[in-house]
Amino acid sequence: MFSFFLSFALGIILGWVYTIKVSLAISLSIISLVLVYSFRKINYQIVFNFLLIIFFISLGAIWILPYTFSKPYLSSDKKREFILKVTSFPKQQSLRKIFYARILKIDNLPANFNVRVNDYSNSDVEYLNIYRVCGKLKNYRVNNASYYILWLKNNSYREKLGSNRIDKNLSIINRQLLKFFRQILLDEAYRFIASIFLGRKEFIEKEEKNLFMKAGISHLLAISGLHIGLVSVFLFFILKIMGLKFRVRLVISTLLLFLYTLIIGSPPSTLRATIMYSTFVLSFLLKRKINLINSLGLSGLISLFFNPLWIFDIGFQLSFMSVLGMILGFENFNLNLPLSNLILTYIKNIILSTIFVTVAIIPITSFYFGRVYILSIFTNLILIPFFTFVLITTFLILIFSFSPFLLEIIAEVVDFSVFLFMKISGLIGTFKLSFISFSMSPIGIFIYYLALGGVILSKRVWDRRLSKVKL
Repeated sequence: MFSFFLSFALGIILGWVYTIKVSLAISLSIISLVLVYSFRKINYQIVFNFLLIIFFISLGAIWILPYTFSKPYLSSDKKREFILKVTSFPKQQSLRKIFYARILKIDNLPANFNVRVNDYSNSDVEYLNIYRVCGKLKNYRVNNASYYILWLKNNSYREKLGSNRIDKNLSIINRQLLKFFRQILLDEAYRFIASIFLGRKEFIEKEEKNLFMKAGISHLLAISGLHIGLVSVFLFFILKIMGLKFRVRLVISTLLLFLYTLIIGSPPSTLRATIMYSTFVLSFLLKRKINLINSLGLSGLISLFFNPLWIFDIGFQLSFMSVLGMILGFENFNLNLPLSNLILTYIKNIILSTIFVTVAIIPITSFYFGRVYILSIFTNLILIPFFTFVLITTFLILIFSFSPFLLEIIAEVVDFSVFLFMKISGLIGTFKLSFISFSMSPIGIFIYYLALGGVILSKRVWDRRLSKVKL
């Protein structure tokens, strides 16, 4: 399954870069599928797998084709018509409103990517509503990262197309939760909780974003695998207290995770993590052996079926490689230390996880941001327990919202925890050796991952030889 995901992703990249003809891609997919069926009957496994890879490559090229029609407009700053869906709460800044949106169409051609919108009109914009607007789309690059900004003048055309019933309800839930947190938390804690719990990163101040970037913990602001993992554990614990059976807890926790993913806007990293959790649950319910690599590949495949342009999303790349790094790291380089103490085991797992993730994402952070964070191991060892505590106490706020006395106590704990978290983060960011400036080229990235694959393969060969010697 993982090889099929890689093939599908490769097909998407090839289809986007070279704009492969529809007839060629469809013909290749049909021919490979027919040959797959033929070789399956004669049980020729190597050729069978190769043809399946060809099929998924051609399928990826087909899947990206509708989006390539709007590709020429991405490099043009002429005034065009856009249909967009607002994905953040607008923030007033001087003479303009700033918000984030997902472009659905450009001049009636399909698109599906995120932009920042600088809106100089005085019209109201509502979260999760869809609008038809006229403006200029401009591309900006910082290091090797590419960003799009849509500029709307004060006299630009705008038409509200509304929203569906689900989006209306999700918008109401978001507003009510934000209002609730705003009433009981201090400003700093409110902005932090709005970001890490509801995905409202637009509430974080610019100085705070710079602080997190210097400390190398910006990934904590983006709701991803770490958040989903903590949320799933917490939900499982609550459902256990309610006396529900194990299988029932699995199903309910999965449904609640999808609801949570919808509420925060279904960002790529969150959706991938939720899908991966669901594949684990499904494998368990069907009594199938869980293969972590294949589960990751399946979640990636489903995510790219949902939106093929996510393969170019930095957050998706970082999230995917982080999980892959941890899976391969713990499978091949886990230290089986005789630790009976839960705290020592927790510290060991945090250290190893941070090492594996850091090694896996060094090329990506270096390529896009020109930085390699060398103190991230110690940073995560200190701050992740704080972060976990803050996230859990946020759930406790919702659970004990019926009791004003308990609610006030928990809210004060959250306020103080966030204050301490920010102070420690600021202190870490002042260290001169917290990161080094280094930008890796695409060829360097290929060589890096090739070498890393060689190390893992060598380790596996060595382990097999040792096991044979012991036998």
